[in-house]
Amino acid sequence: MELSQKLTDCQTRVVTVLERLIAMAKENEDDAEVFADTLDDYLDSLAQDDFFGTEQQMDPRGDFRGRAYYWSMHQVEGVDA
Repeated sequence: MELSQKLTDCQTRVVTVLERLIAMAKENEDDAEVFADTLDDYLDSLAQDDFFGTEQQMDPRGDFRGRAYYWSMHQVEGVDA
């Protein structure tokens, strides 16, 4: 089955754009830095509205509850901690 048959149109668009951004980040470190800063801001704004749970336990950057680390694109669970 094709990706578009498994997902809604909206989901397919989001996945397609994210895959393109991933490719750009892999090819160019400067692009990755821009994306990291922008993602940090966006993820922080979602977290303020409890999008990732009341304690940010579902934050894609990692679950840093009770740790010395914090939520940041410069400190990602599984990469840096």
